[in-house]
Amino acid sequence: MGRVKAGRPFRQTPPAAPPALASSVDIEFDDRTRTVNIVYLDLLGTRKKWERGARPAVEVAFARFEELVRQGLHQVGPEGILDGGIEADSAALVCADEVLALRLSQAILSTAFDALTPDQEANRLWIRGAIVRVLAPAALRTPAAMNPPFAHLSVHRYSGPLLDAISVERSGFKGMRIIIEDVLVNDALREAVRIPVAGRRLIPMRRLDHSEYRANGFQDWLWMLPADEDAWTRRRQQMATRLRWAAKDPEEFLQAAATQVVFNECEAIRASLRARA
Repeated sequence: MGRVKAGRPFRQTPPAAPPALASSVDIEFDDRTRTVNIVYLDLLGTRKKWERGARPAVEVAFARFEELVRQGLHQVGPEGILDGGIEADSAALVCADEVLALRLSQAILSTAFDALTPDQEANRLWIRGAIVRVLAPAALRTPAAMNPPFAHLSVHRYSGPLLDAISVERSGFKGMRIIIEDVLVNDALREAVRIPVAGRRLIPMRRLDHSEYRANGFQDWLWMLPADEDAWTRRRQQMATRLRWAAKDPEEFLQAAATQVVFNECEAIRASLRARA
């Protein structure tokens, strides 16, 4: 499995040593922004879909999630995507550098967030994720045969970095958020993703004051922040609409409310920069 293949298990054979690859996103960066990492994404609310719509509803959600990941991958291009795959309601994608990881996760979550209608719950998806460094690249999942008389069965063991990413994503923080490991964030990366606001620079990575963290050493990647002011206004309106539509479902409303808090913090940051202009 040389590239990401949807609907199949994560890579089971060790990848070759990654070559020096350049990200295909339209961002300038240098060697200081290159650390191999895993982008782990989880589709939220799957259990509710099993309970309410059984297999048909779940299949629709899985297909939509797969489509979103595919679209995100096409937006950033194949260069720098070293390994990974999609399994049902989750995806693990190994990226050659941090900028690529940020842009890939932003592309997937932005598309998911912007595509919605009030009467099509399948389009109103909530995705949460984590970006975690990989110190020693290895197969994401390794199969091993069981002992006789069950040698025809196998056990699949996740790699340490993948387990780290899953552990962080499932640590309990709420909302449609991407958190990134602090050790991946440096001045070069901040410079690469800065957003101009009223003649000043907004760095869309920080540990937020009013959002919960269950894992130490992580901060938010504020994927929802576009550079254009009008686009930000439209996205804030979409957030308000999503929150209203989620009001009838306690579980969805919990995720929507936590996401609204992040949007509020983003607007407070922008307002502060505008006031100092």
